[in-house]
Formats: sequence, structure tokens, C-alpha cells
Amino acid sequence: QVFPMPTLASIEDEHQRLTILSEHAQGTASLEEGSIDVWLDRRLAQDDERGLGQGVMDNVPTRTRLRVVLETEGYQHANPEFEITSFCKL
Repeated sequence: QVFPMPTLASIEDEHQRLTILSEHAQGTASLEEGSIDVWLDRRLAQDDERGLGQGVMDNVPTRTRLRVVLETEGYQHANPEFEITSFCKL
């Protein structure tokens, strides 16, 4: 299942957390255990019924900047609920 990634996506275990920060919205999923997949482009042959009224076929090159943060110290894995880290707070 693909989820919206307005600004970031992260995965973690008891030893480290990997966060991907994006300057604009993307789509994301975790198709395999321990992985993050990021959709950089969207192309639809038919209308998705979200207001455009047609498919999206006008792909143009866009510049995308992704930042990857790997935390191995200074974060707590005690709570299974997602919590924004200090790297993501501005």
C-alpha cells in the first residue's frame, strides 16, 4: 500500500532510525521489511476522481532533493507510536 509523504518517511528498529526528508510531497511505501520506497513521479492513464477530470500524462523533469538522516544515538524506541525527532523540528 502506498502512503502520502508530505515531508518525511521513516523506519526504525531498536538500534537505529532512518528518515527521508523531502522538499515536496511524494508517495512512499515499504515493500520489503526494512526498506522505504519513494515514488518520485506519478502517471495515470485514467482519472483518479480527485478533481482533475483526466489522467496525468504530462510528466516533466523536476528537481527533487531528498535528505537522508540515520540516527544511531540519542533517540528512544520505547514507544511504538511515531514521534518527530529533533532533526525534523525546525
